[in-house]
Amino acid sequence: MQRSLVGSEMCIRDSNIYQAFSLISFEVGGESVSSIVDTGSSVLWVGNSTSTISNMEYLCENSACVDVTTMSPAATDMDYSYPIAYAQGVTVNPEFYESTLTIAGVDVSDFNFGVVDAYPEFNRSVFGLRNMVGYSDKSNLIKTLKSQDFISSEAFSMSYAGPITCLLYTSDAADELDGV
Repeated sequence: MQRSLVGSEMCIRDSNIYQAFSLISFEVGGESVSSIVDTGSSVLWVGNSTSTISNMEYLCENSACVDVTTMSPAATDMDYSYPIAYAQGVTVNPEFYESTLTIAGVDVSDFNFGVVDAYPEFNRSVFGLRNMVGYSDKSNLIKTLKSQDFISSEAFSMSYAGPITCLLYTSDAADELDGV
């Protein structure tokens, strides 16, 4: 068994722990969203609340969806998409839009974010914070903050106030352990 300190919370990791995560709240195009913080990817993607695919309901129930047609300021379709593959074997293929991202009281204009129409087997949307090469600078929060002079270099730190959520997978079901 391995103990891992994540922010101010501790999760016990062994072969049964599948995932530990924390959430971040923000607005994109004036719509409130809550997403998993991901330090291993660099792109923000959310669900499409107008999707006709029935399994999108669970994602949208967790404040992880937007309606790009009603955003203020209006969202611009950037006319590009690309697949994002995660280690768990899940792939999402978001269509990218541009609008204002408001996070921690800062309005980041012209920010690119993805919108998915199909449920990606996650229960939340993902806000990637890693500074990666090969993706649009406008879809990377760190590069965008630097280019708009909110930060002086492409580096910053975060601290989690919690809670950290651990998902414990057993042979029967997945149990959610909040604030473990």
